[in-house]
Amino acid sequence: MPDFWVVARRLLAAVEESAATLGFDLPARRYVTPGVSGGEAWDCEQVVVGAVSVNPGIASAAAGQLGALMRVPAGGVVIADITLRVEIVRDVPVMEDDGNPPDADDITNAAEAAFKDLAVLRDVVVRIQRDALLTDGVRATMLVSAITPTGPQGGLAGVALQIAVDVL
Repeated sequence: MPDFWVVARRLLAAVEESAATLGFDLPARRYVTPGVSGGEAWDCEQVVVGAVSVNPGIASAAAGQLGALMRVPAGGVVIADITLRVEIVRDVPVMEDDGNPPDADDITNAAEAAFKDLAVLRDVVVRIQRDALLTDGVRATMLVSAITPTGPQGGLAGVALQIAVDVL
């Protein structure tokens, strides 16, 4: 039976390892959750790995979509895929109470952190594909989304990546 929890924890570990390799600091709050935050659950800087879906088919056939019916011959192996979303969320400057915009240097510093986070997630993609980090070294089909900015919302913004991977 696939151990989706282990795959999600491995993705979080890959993010931590990539950040360390690149010499970048991550937010201290890091966790795995059985859902995605997508901004509505942000309350502080954090790294979140959330389960988007589990598909009874294979990643190459229907990742991120409703599972299609599949015929499995008696004694056949059913491969499932899990789609995970990883977000790196950070504080961003906001309008002051008196209506003044944030300082340009503060915006630049927040942008630099976001670009470093983009580099971390790019490194994660390279490493998990090259080293099969999510699947015990076994090569598996993976679909990877674009790395996209999220937010800002409530003074927080981040970058996000979705990955669908076949799990035996």
